[in-house]
Amino acid sequence: MAGSFGLTLTLGATAGAAYLLSAALGHDFPVDHRQIHGHTQVFGFAGLLAIGLVEAALPAGLRAEPRKMPRATFGLFLSAILLRNVCQPFAAFPLARLGVVLSAALLLAGTVIVVSYVAFLLGEARPSPHGGARRLALASAATSAYLVLAVGLNALQALWIAAGRGSALPRPLTESFSDASLSGGLLAAGFTLGLRLAPSLGRPAVKRRLVARALALQAAGVGLALTSWLPPLAAPLSIALRDGGQLLVAAAVLLYLRATGLASSRGTRPVAEPSLRVSDTAVRLSFSMLGLWAAIQAATVALARWTPLAVRNRWWEDATRHLFTVGFVTLLVVGAAGRLAPFLFGRPLASGVQQRASVALVASGALLRLFEYPAIAWPPLLSAASVMGIPVVAGLALLARNLSRTARTAPRGA
Repeated sequence: MAGSFGLTLTLGATAGAAYLLSAALGHDFPVDHRQIHGHTQVFGFAGLLAIGLVEAALPAGLRAEPRKMPRATFGLFLSAILLRNVCQPFAAFPLARLGVVLSAALLLAGTVIVVSYVAFLLGEARPSPHGGARRLALASAATSAYLVLAVGLNALQALWIAAGRGSALPRPLTESFSDASLSGGLLAAGFTLGLRLAPSLGRPAVKRRLVARALALQAAGVGLALTSWLPPLAAPLSIALRDGGQLLVAAAVLLYLRATGLASSRGTRPVAEPSLRVSDTAVRLSFSMLGLWAAIQAATVALARWTPLAVRNRWWEDATRHLFTVGFVTLLVVGAAGRLAPFLFGRPLASGVQQRASVALVASGALLRLFEYPAIAWPPLLSAASVMGIPVVAGLALLARNLSRTARTAPRGA
């Protein structure tokens, strides 16, 4: 958890905020720097945090015996991320290219450990009365598969750089990685975390068959999207496959939300403890933003097919991607941190006020990024979108401080 927040508050979210502000002022950062930002957020912020939560919460969710993750996992992931940040911008030099390849190898080694750990837990899982363990096991297996896929594409990126073709990766390698890591891994991880949190949010009666269908639709959608980036395909077929993949993933999201009800508070009772109450609100808001993301994905395909509007433009793609990464993933992290604090530390978050501020700041940052949609007609609105990184970084910094205070004051043995 400390490594995750340390990376995002330096090389991840903070660097992304600087790049966005710089671009708004007319001083764009190199493409390779923006690509490293994405790599750090996926494997550093989300990846390391997921590893910690898997060890802390997955055994209990699967009704398996507690089991420690091998210590080498953290070192392998952290070393891989730092090496990629240091070496990719200097890919003109042979030693830096070697560093990028070594980074991919370390990440692969860490992934083998994580997948083996999850596979062992899945083998030890015990049936639960309502089938919750089976749903969680299915979502965890899907997340592991997407992680392997994303790490494999990361290895292809490393080989491309190692071949001396420059430090900036081509669009097919970055977009296919995005499909595997965002629409695949992070979405499946969000599904998994949602299933783990559902009982505590007053949603114990999750519809198992609909969850399984949602995961199947997601797999089909990601498969079509990845196929669309294969070099031999003609442009019309590639676009058709990508559109089909986006529609299937959007359908998977809407089906999952219907199966779990995590985007709604209807029929639930708010808890009395302030930090838990605002954390529950954050989780529901994150899944609401996921639903909005899915609707925008589907609407983009429809508008591109049936209207002359240039909806496949850089600003709209950027806004849609950050609605997912900030509005869904980051806000879910904030909410889940508050909801899991009693389980992790033996007590709720130290400050309910700070948690409320974290939720408000991250949510406002996600909404500010949506100004990129109307900015296609009114470019001055881009200035509003360009400051979104500031509240997001501030919200994450507050959450990190809140978690630190909670850990320091946790009961002994927690």
